[in-house]
Amino acid sequence: MADGLHARTDGLTSLAVVGGSAGVALGFPLADPVVGLLITVVILFVLKSAARDVFRRLMDSVDP
Repeated sequence: MADGLHARTDGLTSLAVVGGSAGVALGFPLADPVVGLLITVVILFVLKSAARDVFRRLMDSVDP
């Protein structure tokens, strides 16, 4: 499961980098830091979800 989340996050990050690069190329210099912050938020949400699932499994919880 973690590998799937990692692959999805990598794909979203790659798309965001392309978008940020396009924004900078079109003359919007703040595109790079904005995209960096968005990537950080996405990674934190994925981390929260993965940590919650791992913790549940450690506590012998039943999968939903």
